[in-house]
Amino acid sequence: MANATEQSEAGTWGVTKTQVLALAAHVDTNATYQADNVYSPAAGVTRSIKDSDIIQWIKDVAASVDVRLNRRTRLGEEARTRLETAAQSVIAVGAAAYVVDAHYPARASTNSQVSYGEVLWTRYREGLDGLVSTLEELLAEADTEDTGSSLSAAGGFPPPAFPDDFHTRY
Repeated sequence: MANATEQSEAGTWGVTKTQVLALAAHVDTNATYQADNVYSPAAGVTRSIKDSDIIQWIKDVAASVDVRLNRRTRLGEEARTRLETAAQSVIAVGAAAYVVDAHYPARASTNSQVSYGEVLWTRYREGLDGLVSTLEELLAEADTEDTGSSLSAAGGFPPPAFPDDFHTRY
């Protein structure tokens, strides 16, 4: 598994178009659809979902997850890897919600409780909230472990001061 910096740079956390489309198997990315008259009243206007659209939605959702889990770099490598692996499925679900709502734009509404896109988005938000809670718990556990630092039970010493021309840093 790549480290947090590599995952952020890649922008997708390793989530692929195939993983996203597995959650939206009914969406045909090779098809061109007649645009809904509600949104495009001009005759003959079509729409389609391109691979580049899906990759961009993965990156958008991954960026949101990255921001919410930005403190994961404070975790040990094993805990961080587990959290990042769990985040991949959350990212795939969030991106699938975009795909489904793009496929059925007339159903993509905040008031629609029966839309599959809404179901996926709710799963994404709940999954992300769960990841954030897990991160907080892991960070709390890491803060309580005895690391053998100067602040352990063996004694406490103030941090060293390094003076410069303007102020003292601690």
